[in-house]
Amino acid sequence: MENPATLNPFEFQNFEQYLNEEMARRCKINASYSLRAFAQFLQIPASSLSHLLRGNRHFSTKMIQRLANKLGLSPNEIQYFIKGHGLTNDNYLQISQDQFQVISDWFHNALLELTKVKDFRPNIKWIAKALNISIPETKSTTERLVRLKHLKIENDIWTDISGRFVTSIQSNLTSSAAKKNQKKLLEKAIEAIDEIPLEKRDHTGMTMAIDENDLEQIKEKIKLFRRELDKEYGQKKNPTQVYQFNMALFPLSKIKQI
Repeated sequence: MENPATLNPFEFQNFEQYLNEEMARRCKINASYSLRAFAQFLQIPASSLSHLLRGNRHFSTKMIQRLANKLGLSPNEIQYFIKGHGLTNDNYLQISQDQFQVISDWFHNALLELTKVKDFRPNIKWIAKALNISIPETKSTTERLVRLKHLKIENDIWTDISGRFVTSIQSNLTSSAAKKNQKKLLEKAIEAIDEIPLEKRDHTGMTMAIDENDLEQIKEKIKLFRRELDKEYGQKKNPTQVYQFNMALFPLSKIKQI
């Protein structure tokens, strides 16, 4: 049974970008999901869908209506894309959506860091395998980072030009995206306990009683420690692997509620 579309159409600049992200979303849910399966669901030839997703063929009003109906979009959502065939000179929606995705999906920063690894290969299939994500996810992630000028690709040389920090966007988008990212990274940290040998990881913690008035100072010290760690070890030449470093500080007790 097909998973219903859950993306917000109004966050995309045109139907092509929406369709690419929907394809990537389905691949994320089911690693074996393919272009052929998506084409079969949409009831169009796989070759035609491939051309549409790559921008080699334009969407007609009739095609948008047909595919949008198959995806279960509402009349207002369909009209949004049909109006001018989803084409606009206003880049705000696309930039907002791109930045939201960069903040919410862990593999954007991971891909940027991967470009610095000495054995890095500028190949979508290799990157997908290295990060254990789908090829459509890898392709859309790469294109998004290039659009936002976080990644520069020139003569098969991939360069991280993001400045190591993601540009902030509207607070409501940032909050929701950051929560999604943090949840996924915590899930991956749990997976690593079972999948990664102890000598290749470190899961440690500390339980302590503190004065909550000191909380801001503690958080500041943690931030400074992260930056010092990155400066000393995260910016060396010839790195060999991409690692994720998580720290957690949260109350285990609820004294005030007693």
